[in-house]
Amino acid sequence: MAACPCGSGRGYDDCCGPLHAGVPAADAQALMRSRYSAYVREDAAYLLRSWHPSTRPDALSFDDPRPTWLRLEVLRHLATGSDSAEVEFVARYRIGGGSVVRMREHSRFLREDGHWYYLDAVEGWGRAEGRGRTQRHAQRQARRLHAPHPGPASTGRRGLSTRGRGNAWAAQ
Repeated sequence: MAACPCGSGRGYDDCCGPLHAGVPAADAQALMRSRYSAYVREDAAYLLRSWHPSTRPDALSFDDPRPTWLRLEVLRHLATGSDSAEVEFVARYRIGGGSVVRMREHSRFLREDGHWYYLDAVEGWGRAEGRGRTQRHAQRQARRLHAPHPGPASTGRRGLSTRGRGNAWAAQ
């Protein structure tokens, strides 16, 4: 059984696979992990289904150059209400032969009718850091790849384009 891209240590069929097939996520962290896996697998349909309608773009497509997603690390999962939560995470990726970029995000999630949805990322919070890069360059890279702040919860990610309204990603 193939390992799940989300880094849970479980197999895909026992982790994010059922969520991609339509099983509701148990909590916001599970949804965020499944969205990261969906970015790795380029599953735009799942990303759109798991995105809250108030911020969801009309369409997603994965364009070149595509990021190679390397690792997800969940830093914090906080229930902010009975049907709302926030997840802070770091996703690492590389584009082509470039340096590894460390994207840190603080995302918000809502539960409606028993289903968790990615809502958006906390404004001004996310950042990307690459070895040997200036902070300004890293911020521009983050905006191109994930603006406004997945993935794995956002629009304009390099390698991911959105058509329509709203934010994109955890990643995203």
